[in-house]
Amino acid sequence: MRPVLFVVCFCLGVSLMVASGYLPKSATGQSGLTTTGSRSGDVRAAVDRLEPVFTGAPTIPRAPLTDDDPPEPPAMPSPEVYTPPPARLPDVERDSNTATASERTEPPPLPAEEPVRVPEPTVQFEGDPPAPPVAEPMEPPPPVAAAGLDRVVWGGWGDLILDGSASTGEGLSYRWRQVGGAQNLRIADRRAARTTAAGLEADPDAPWDDATYEFELTVTDTQGRTATDRVTYTVRPAPLMDVSPAAERRFEDRDGYPLAHYEAWTTTGASRATFEIVSVSPLTFTKAAGARYTLRSAKVGEGYVYTLTLYPQRRQPTTWVELLVESEEKIPAVVQLGVEWGAR
Repeated sequence: MRPVLFVVCFCLGVSLMVASGYLPKSATGQSGLTTTGSRSGDVRAAVDRLEPVFTGAPTIPRAPLTDDDPPEPPAMPSPEVYTPPPARLPDVERDSNTATASERTEPPPLPAEEPVRVPEPTVQFEGDPPAPPVAEPMEPPPPVAAAGLDRVVWGGWGDLILDGSASTGEGLSYRWRQVGGAQNLRIADRRAARTTAAGLEADPDAPWDDATYEFELTVTDTQGRTATDRVTYTVRPAPLMDVSPAAERRFEDRDGYPLAHYEAWTTTGASRATFEIVSVSPLTFTKAAGARYTLRSAKVGEGYVYTLTLYPQRRQPTTWVELLVESEEKIPAVVQLGVEWGAR
């Protein structure tokens, strides 16, 4: 900076001395600064190219110029503050589908993704027992229908119990239907696991033979798989038994039920009378009325034999007893046995 100031001051001093006549024009030529117009113009051009250091310099009075004086240098421009132009974004081609900056909206936020669960690695150390295998999900087993065991029932009860609650499967639905039988029975609820079939009424004029009724149960699981099973009901009017001596059989109304009656009489002059009752299943005897008796039972082959003995009563020409008999299937009947005592 100091050399620049020195050059400026020197040039100003020389100009003032020439203008005031202190220095002759030849002196200016000797000085080597302004001997020719070109040399003076070079100096002034060099001065013009110098960066202005300060503003507001005092004005120095000058004497009037003559024709021989060099031309006055042009006034130096005032320093200007440089202001950079505003930044401009590059032009972007805009079509009907492109919105302006004020029309642009932020895109909707993306849905949050669920974190990925990474299974923890299993570390197996030497000497440890092997890790159990990972069980894969298995398909549930197919359904199994269970309509129950075949049963023997008494016709006087009127209702048959249908029970399929032993069936297995996932989310089972049930359906009952009758597939066999002499009468069409009324199923209370065909879609229940446990229900009844009504309308089985005993007929006093009905034969002594058994009647068979068959029902089918269909179960369906949640996957639509089905299974079926059937149950058979043997409807029996009376216990399967034979009375000896031979007994007469009939139905009588007892307490609103047509109950089977077996009646057998014998004549003897002995001191006792014996009756035999043979059955394919165990029997239970309950005295309803009559005289004293004794009863013995024995299992013979596939059946049972019951021996009942009656004794005479003092001054009574006859002795009788009435028994309520019931089989293991809860089938009831009435047995009436009597003796006419002859001369002893």
